[in-house]
Amino acid sequence: MASHDVNNQDLKTSTLKYDAVKTKVRNYAVGLLAKRDYATEELQSKLARKFSEELQSTGQDIFADSVAWLIELGYLNDAKYCAMFIRSSVAKGRGRRRIEQELKQKRLPQTLVADALAQCQVDWYEHAYECLRRKFKTLPEDAKEKAKVIRYLQYRGFLPDEIFCALDQWQESLEQEC
Repeated sequence: MASHDVNNQDLKTSTLKYDAVKTKVRNYAVGLLAKRDYATEELQSKLARKFSEELQSTGQDIFADSVAWLIELGYLNDAKYCAMFIRSSVAKGRGRRRIEQELKQKRLPQTLVADALAQCQVDWYEHAYECLRRKFKTLPEDAKEKAKVIRYLQYRGFLPDEIFCALDQWQESLEQEC
């Protein structure tokens, strides 16, 4: 009989500890999401780093429970995060390739990224041209300066076709001004 009471007491203590850690993890996650949006994998890894000791004592499912709870409440949504990230990156002058790469680093599903990029309705050629006009005021005079312009747009994440189209459009617009 005493053995049965000890087991019940251990179970109660374990359950109380699990509930306390779960509440702590959820509160921390909500606090993070109040500051900015996160991708699901990004938030899970942040929680795992913060609560690594608690993870060992309570088990892995505490993070899955917390993430499922956040998704159920609508606080965590990878599709919404992906669309927001794309809009923000376009506003910062980034191209499609760089945006894809950054979203891949955040471990978002490739199909979700491809769908979000298809829905964003950005004319990448026009976007490359606008980035070019913002950064450079005059046409490159020699091959060295042209290479600098090309490297700038490549770093921003534009495809070669978009870059050369933007250069041609830039040259045409400057010739029309003269």
